[in-house]
Amino acid sequence: MLLIPAVEAIVGGPVSRWPRGVLHYLFSTPTDTSPDALRTVAAFLYGNNVPCTLAVNFVKACAGMDDNNSWLYWVFDAYHNWAEAEPHFHSAMFWSMRMARYMWLNGPYGPHTDVISPPGGFDVVCGFGTTPRALRMNRRLSAIRGTVHIF
Repeated sequence: MLLIPAVEAIVGGPVSRWPRGVLHYLFSTPTDTSPDALRTVAAFLYGNNVPCTLAVNFVKACAGMDDNNSWLYWVFDAYHNWAEAEPHFHSAMFWSMRMARYMWLNGPYGPHTDVISPPGGFDVVCGFGTTPRALRMNRRLSAIRGTVHIF
């Protein structure tokens, strides 16, 4: 089974329609490994119900990391910390693909039902865009889509 289609099925939408920030952190070269990047990607995958092992493999494939990259351990740790959080503890926000809005990670393994409703709302730009850099990231996704398997 191919990795990208499996993750897309769980998340509820094709990678090419995910929030641009998540795409940037996953497909830019070199990959941004800042704490903000980690939190954004891990929260998006966790909040959209991607299992931990699948999320780690997905990040590894998309970002072109090897097995010993510390960022992969940080993704695993973030999943563990959110799973152990107190119920209704707002630990991170994420874009819900199915709800098309920002929501809070609020406790162990969902459901994540607390909607974030700031005055004026949030503008979320989705997709890669059309810049030369974005087109390179999209080509990278296309190469991974047909070659990386789950097992």
